Amino acid sequence: MHVVETSEFTGIKPVLEHRVATLCPELHGGLLAEQRHLEELAKLGWPEINLVAVTFYPLLDVVRDPTKTTRDINAAVDIGGPALIRSACKGGRIVLTQEEHFRRVAQELSDDSELDPATTEWLQAVAAATVAQYTASEALFRIKKIGPF
Repeated sequence: MHVVETSEFTGIKPVLEHRVATLCPELHGGLLAEQRHLEELAKLGWPEINLVAVTFYPLLDVVRDPTKTTRDINAAVDIGGPALIRSACKGGRIVLTQEEHFRRVAQELSDDSELDPATTEWLQAVAAATVAQYTASEALFRIKKIGPF
């Protein structure tokens, strides 16, 4: 097996204390950067991203349908959404995964105020739970399709 260093493969050197190595640097860097990274972020010309709103592909509809195949699940799995959510949570950003939260947070932010830190943490918890449910549903579907190891 031939192993290649990620930065050699992508042509992009890891940045932000190696927090961004295999992801789209401009996007995930803007989500993962902490206060101590803002100067580096500015030097790179990357924006700081403070809020992410993510909706997933309809994977749950696929896993509930017994006629669906592994090929169907592969087409329905969202990679970018969960990755964005994980980056945003790790970076301490506002993360929206439920449409009813989109409107509520938009209203609060339109009043030119900042979101309460406790609300941000609650939204991150909801987002993490959403990713966990999403990932678990894919795993369970796959296990049921292939049977025991």
